[in-house]
Amino acid sequence: MNLKYLVAVSAVAVSAFAFGANPPGFIDDYDVAIKRAAAENKTILAVFSGSDWCYWCKMLDQQFLSKQEFTDAVTNDLVCLYIDSPKDKSLISEKAREQNPKLVKKYGIKGYPSVMFIDSKGEKIADAKRMKLTPAEWGKYLVAAAKPDPAKEKLAEQHLKPFRDRMEAVMEKCKTEVEEVQKKGDPTAMQAEFMRIFVGLQTQFGAIKKDVEAHQFPKELEAEKAELLRELNSISTFAPGMGK
Repeated sequence: MNLKYLVAVSAVAVSAFAFGANPPGFIDDYDVAIKRAAAENKTILAVFSGSDWCYWCKMLDQQFLSKQEFTDAVTNDLVCLYIDSPKDKSLISEKAREQNPKLVKKYGIKGYPSVMFIDSKGEKIADAKRMKLTPAEWGKYLVAAAKPDPAKEKLAEQHLKPFRDRMEAVMEKCKTEVEEVQKKGDPTAMQAEFMRIFVGLQTQFGAIKKDVEAHQFPKELEAEKAELLRELNSISTFAPGMGK
């Protein structure tokens, strides 16, 4: 099939998504969410979106929030709150138009979409990771992640954090090297230098991946290990000219 046709179809599909409608199982009234969380002893899953202008928000809505399997996984255990900041304010309720800018400021939202857990007192508990799982798997993960588990957090500190710290250090080094190359401003040399940097990046991520695969993770962290490996594999998608 023609690539341009596929792109056009995708664009139409995204545009056709029902902007302004809350995803199934979500409410848009913050006060109601707080009261429900308190009455039902539940955590709030808050999604901050820009439904009519943010591409990744549209993707989150289309691929996860609108799916019945996701709704089924989260709505019994979490109070789901959708805080939309569209350009077209007619897409949201009068209450939302008044409350949402205040909530964006209150919770320090800097980018969209943002997903977080909030307790019944309105205090942010933690950011909710947008993991590369199926809608049902991500929903189940969110339900589990919303419940404080000191033992699991200790395991994550021991088994996951060292690898993530290594990944962050590699990315920071790569970023610094890219910035140094850009300062030189030599277009001819830049391409070769960028390729060298990306080769090094992929090599280092490959080494981390091998260590992750060899590491004995506890069963409680199987989903987190799988997500970590997916992140390490994804390096090949933006390192031009690299093999896997």
